[in-house]
Amino acid sequence: MTIHLTPEQERRLRAVLDRAVYKSVEEVVEAALTPVEQRTVPGFAGTPEELDSLLAEGVTRELQFRHPQEGI
Repeated sequence: MTIHLTPEQERRLRAVLDRAVYKSVEEVVEAALTPVEQRTVPGFAGTPEELDSLLAEGVTRELQFRHPQEGI
C-alpha cells in the first residue's frame, strides 16, 4: 500500500521520529491506528486494553489460519 502525505503530515511524522520514541514510520502508524480502531468498533463497551487484546488475538488467529504450517 502506498500512502501519500501532505507536507504538513510529513513534517509532523518526521518530528515524531526525531524524538526517537518510535524507531520507524511503521511504528508511528501502528501507534496512530490503535485509537482509531478502538473508536470504530461499533457497540464495543470494553476498555481500550480489552479491545487491544481482542484485536491481537484476531490477528494471531488470522495468521494461524493463513499459515498453519508455520505454527504462528
